[in-house]
Amino acid sequence: VPMALFVWSWLNGKAFLPLLDVVCFCAPVFDFLGRLGCLFGGCCYGVASSWLSVVYFDHSVGAPVGELLLPIQLITALLFLLVFGVFLSIRSYCNVDRLAPGVFVGAYFFCAAFIRFGVDFFRGDRGDAVISFGSVFVTSYQVACLLLGVMALGILGFVLVKKYKKFGA
Repeated sequence: VPMALFVWSWLNGKAFLPLLDVVCFCAPVFDFLGRLGCLFGGCCYGVASSWLSVVYFDHSVGAPVGELLLPIQLITALLFLLVFGVFLSIRSYCNVDRLAPGVFVGAYFFCAAFIRFGVDFFRGDRGDAVISFGSVFVTSYQVACLLLGVMALGILGFVLVKKYKKFGA
């Protein structure tokens, strides 16, 4: 989406970052819906759990059949819905014209990286360990999430400092 948006904005002479901000403002809703699809499809399933669980009975799903599994897809969906709620609050509380272009880009990618890094610890289909701290291990996917989170924080910091210097506040 960002690449297609970049080409479209370039061809039409529109500023790219404000358009990407709109996409990233709405992206948590699409993540929410996507994770609900994962819940129904059985992919990205959680670890075994007797506390809060979902059981799949269809052999065509990606999850183990007949086991009590943590519905990590639903938890992830709700976390993304929470992010969208925060974005809505920010947008309704602040004057949109006063927000720095790129704020939602940095905030979305930081939140997405943070959420995905955290929920990966509770997935039943985790990858291989890259780094381990005793019995806790970090996957290559989580390392990528950490890198994305650091880059997003950099973008957010850059955008806010640029806006701060512009207004001299």
